[in-house]
Amino acid sequence: MIPTSGISCTQCGTMHPPLQPGQKCPLAIASAKTKETNNGVKVDVYDITDTIVNILLSQIDMKKIKDVKKLKGYIIVNMTKLLEGYNE
Repeated sequence: MIPTSGISCTQCGTMHPPLQPGQKCPLAIASAKTKETNNGVKVDVYDITDTIVNILLSQIDMKKIKDVKKLKGYIIVNMTKLLEGYNE
């Protein structure tokens, strides 16, 4: 059993053994669900990425894609084009 400090980590919000002074919590990035853009818009990034990951894995299986590196480039180029053309 791992001893804990009895309080949640101020960086990630979970309970784990205390960090050394000045040490960055390795779980902090993974638990940071909401990000803020430069213009102040708050985005729940995991709400978006979880959906995309599920679609991605499904399509890789269904299409039997082997070259995931090539697919990554294709996705990035086309997602950028899609977002540049997006209007509200």
